[in-house]
Amino acid sequence: MTLRFVFFFLLAAILAEGSAVAGTIDENKALVLKFIAADNSKDYENLPTYITEDFMRHSQATPNAAVANRDQFVAHMRDDDEFFAGVKYYAQQVIAEGDRVAVWASYQGRAGDAGAEVPMIDVDVSMIFRVEGGKIAELWTMWDNNALRSQLEGKTQ
Repeated sequence: MTLRFVFFFLLAAILAEGSAVAGTIDENKALVLKFIAADNSKDYENLPTYITEDFMRHSQATPNAAVANRDQFVAHMRDDDEFFAGVKYYAQQVIAEGDRVAVWASYQGRAGDAGAEVPMIDVDVSMIFRVEGGKIAELWTMWDNNALRSQLEGKTQ
């Protein structure tokens, strides 16, 4: 009897894990690419439709920019876009497995602060998205702050 209980418990756990996958791999990749496109176009009205209410963003590159829900993320993006208004993500590689989508992108363009132009920037960014229920529930992102800083200061690497 105990072995049967363990078997059914493991089977239920496996099925529950599989149900966490939001959609097919192609659907998850398409969702993430639509999200990036909305971010690039500064579409703050539709950006929330791609993420869950309890969306979490994790990044060691910006440890003081805590994001623990959808509203905080949209506010963070608005703040970020005040300076980096002309910069966009360009996905170079998109790899998906289960509920995770990994994107290697370049973050390129001219940024400006209150109309003052700064040098062109081009920084590699890695992002891992977790999809749940057809929306993005979590994002882990990382880039090289030293490379970004030196480009903003007009120095070559």
